[in-house]
Amino acid sequence: MCICAINDYEHRHSVFISECLITGLALALAIMITYMNMQNPENYVDQMTRLYNRQAFLYVIGRKTRNDKKFGAIVVVLDDFKSINRIFGLRQGDKLMCMVAEYLRRIGGGEPVFRYTGDQFILLTKDEEDGETKTSKVRRRFERPFILDDLNVELAANICYVPLGKMSKNVEKAADLTESAVAMAKHSARGTVSVMDEKAAGQLQRQMYICDVMKKALDYGGFEVYYQPIFSVKENRMMAAEALIRLKDEDGTMIWPDEFIPLAEKDGQILAIGEFVLNSVCQFIKSPEFSKTGLDYIEINVSVIQCMQKNYDEILLDILDTYGVEPEKINFEITETAMAVSEGPVKRMMERMYASGIRFSMDDFGSGYSNLGKMQEFPFSMIKLDKEVFWQYCKDSKSLLILKALTVMIRTMRKQIVIEGVETPEHVRMAKLLKVGFLQGYYYSKPLPKEAFVEYMKNFVPEDVDMAGEEINI
Repeated sequence: MCICAINDYEHRHSVFISECLITGLALALAIMITYMNMQNPENYVDQMTRLYNRQAFLYVIGRKTRNDKKFGAIVVVLDDFKSINRIFGLRQGDKLMCMVAEYLRRIGGGEPVFRYTGDQFILLTKDEEDGETKTSKVRRRFERPFILDDLNVELAANICYVPLGKMSKNVEKAADLTESAVAMAKHSARGTVSVMDEKAAGQLQRQMYICDVMKKALDYGGFEVYYQPIFSVKENRMMAAEALIRLKDEDGTMIWPDEFIPLAEKDGQILAIGEFVLNSVCQFIKSPEFSKTGLDYIEINVSVIQCMQKNYDEILLDILDTYGVEPEKINFEITETAMAVSEGPVKRMMERMYASGIRFSMDDFGSGYSNLGKMQEFPFSMIKLDKEVFWQYCKDSKSLLILKALTVMIRTMRKQIVIEGVETPEHVRMAKLLKVGFLQGYYYSKPLPKEAFVEYMKNFVPEDVDMAGEEINI
């Protein structure tokens, strides 16, 4: 096998190989890439940039992970490159992409450079010091505009360095780490430079696993709606319930909402999940089991992303109409955060649905912006005090006086109040002293699957609590 044969294919490959002849390891890499090019050269080269492609990357790291514990990879992800194509056109966008590729090839220092996919590039490094040097060069380059036909084009890139040799024992692990580094770069703020370590890799791989589970869960039945009852103090009965989504992987292991809901909102799966919840609730309401519970309505959480979806109110009302569910049977919970992020669209959506008979609760009040003005401005019928707020104010009598004043103001606005996080007899006593309308929490029941919830409701007997003579004085 002759190294000079590569010159017949492309001059830059021969330059790369001549630089690699410095060490035995580099020579082996040079021979390997020469072999790739002599066998099926087009299979390993990106046709537009003429860099090596993803297939070549996997081939190279498969070899390097066997005997090189120092090499690393710099992942470069161009930020929002689709806007460049939209503004300047695809031809100019391709030209700019090639300019980036040429720059990365030039600073490669004899190590191969790859167009991993689309707007993602990878530079291999000899060691961590080489990685730091090249990362710094790339960062500084993207701080300056690229000159495209006499135009200054600001192009941002997110960069992530991963020490592949140190963190991987085989090509599978190296490929997984690379995917994690790409994900870290893609989801970082514009212009971020980061370094992948074992902890970050584990977190990202966990997130990728959860996203994959969510994509499959609607097919294998991994999602399930649980219900937590809401107690009416005035009527001394369970009057409503909150529908809460739960997720299990295919092995039956529970993945908690704190983990999967933020990821579902980030990648858009929350829209399908939200429709699944509403369909499930509507099916429950129209079933014979619901009448056995004696409930008046079900509360359903609505996320920021759902509120921002165009014509989301029409989608929800269509689902209700499909099942023949009366609007007063549903109460949607919207957080303060949703209003802060997208105030205009949220308000318009709420007003249209309110006119159709849907009612709303402000969820987790006190955990975020706590704006009393928004409470009055938006069509909320009910305010749900966040459990952490309730617990904090219950710690001493002075704090409880503040909470008492807050509940008085809310009632003055003619809003109903639900206190979340009621878990002990003392919590019940405190909540009733505050003269709120509704209580929710583990004192009554944790969230339950539908069948267990129906059974709980059939057997529920309210307590007689004597509050005579007790009062919180302001």
